[in-house]
Amino acid sequence: MAWVKLVEQTRSGWSLYGGRVHASVPALVEVTPRDTDADPYDYTVRMALDIVDGELHCVELCTAQRLGGPLITSENVRRFPVASYVEFAAHKMRLVAESDSGSPDFAWPPLDFAEQGMTDAALEHVARVYAWCMAVGLKPSGELHKRYGLARPTTSRWLATARRRRILVEGHERLPEPPEPTDADREAGRQRSRAAHDKIMRMMTPGEG
Repeated sequence: MAWVKLVEQTRSGWSLYGGRVHASVPALVEVTPRDTDADPYDYTVRMALDIVDGELHCVELCTAQRLGGPLITSENVRRFPVASYVEFAAHKMRLVAESDSGSPDFAWPPLDFAEQGMTDAALEHVARVYAWCMAVGLKPSGELHKRYGLARPTTSRWLATARRRRILVEGHERLPEPPEPTDADREAGRQRSRAAHDKIMRMMTPGEG
């Protein structure tokens, strides 16, 4: 796979699906092919990522000729797998995460969560899966069928009930940028760093602690 790096990232982000999911975008991602790729493309790509209707999308794409590489053509540009790199950025670069989980990795519900039928607990699991899948570009009904055997009509019915009961909320909000740190904030940070350094040095000095 090509080399992918995060070039720029917002300090705020988005609150999605009533606060269930946080997306750390807008962000700028750069994709550079490797010579060892099975089917490398011949240019560097920069993708601007942002939320559109509750989903992570590429909203701007810029290609650049590599040093000594061939000219950019429409045929080569069409080969670039935009959706694959958007999903990679969401998962592997941690641009999308559940707001209250404390972990960047999504915890899928237990395999037996639907055995008791349409309980509030089961609807909560379905709402979590729906919000996560929509945010990162997966198909919620497909994932619920593949992982749990839920038929698509059942998924649609459960999601409709979750919306009626306000378990699933489809509201999205762009969060405000936090204020820039003041000189006092920066000085306090430097003092904390010096104090931590001094503590480590004392621990490494025999006879002190």
